[in-house]
Amino acid sequence: MQDMGDGLAYIRRNFIFMFLLGMTFFNSFFGLSYVQLLPVFQKDVLHVSESGLGLLAGMAGTGALAGTFIVAAMGGIRRKGLVMIGGAMVFGVMLVLFGYSRWFWISVPLVALAGLSSSIYMVLAQTTLQMLVPDQFRGRVMGIWGITYNLMPMGGFQAGMVASLVDARFAVALGGVAVIGFALLGAARSSQVRGLGVLPVPEVRSPS
Repeated sequence: MQDMGDGLAYIRRNFIFMFLLGMTFFNSFFGLSYVQLLPVFQKDVLHVSESGLGLLAGMAGTGALAGTFIVAAMGGIRRKGLVMIGGAMVFGVMLVLFGYSRWFWISVPLVALAGLSSSIYMVLAQTTLQMLVPDQFRGRVMGIWGITYNLMPMGGFQAGMVASLVDARFAVALGGVAVIGFALLGAARSSQVRGLGVLPVPEVRSPS
C-alpha cells in the first residue's frame, strides 16, 4: 500500500504525467465510447445495413492502424506536445462531425480520420510516458496508465446513458468536446506540455 501511495503521489507532483494519463482517460472514457454506439448510428441515424456497420467499424480500425504506422515511420518526433494536442483536437472534431452526419459516405471517412488521429496522439502519449518515468516508478505509473486505457467499456456505459437521455448523436459529440476541452486546458496551463520534445524536460520530482 505504501508503494502504491508513493506512485500516486509521484504522479500528482508531476503535471506532465497527470496530463498524459488524463489524455488517455479522456480518450478511452469519452472519445472511444462512440464505438459502442455504432450500431445505433447504423440503424437509426445512417439507415444502412449490417454491412454498413462492418464498414464503419473496419474503417475506424484501419485508421487507427495507419496512425500507428505513421508514428513509427516518423521516428523521433520533436514537437510531441503540439502533435498530441493537435491529434486530440482533430479526433474531437471528427467525433463531433460524425455525431451529426446523416450521410453514410461522409461518416465513413470521418471515423477513419478519428481512428487515425486518436492512434497518433495515444501512441505518442504512451511512449512519452514510458520514456520520462524513471525506472523505480515505471511499473506503478504504467499500471495507472493501463487502468485509464481500458476504461472504454465504462465509457460506453456513460455514452449509453447520455444517448438514452438525449440521443446518440449528442452523446458522441459530447465525447469529442470533452477530449478537445481537456487537450486545450492542458496546453493552456503548462508550457511543459506544449514544449514536450523541444524544451528540456525538468527533473521529475519523487515523493519525499
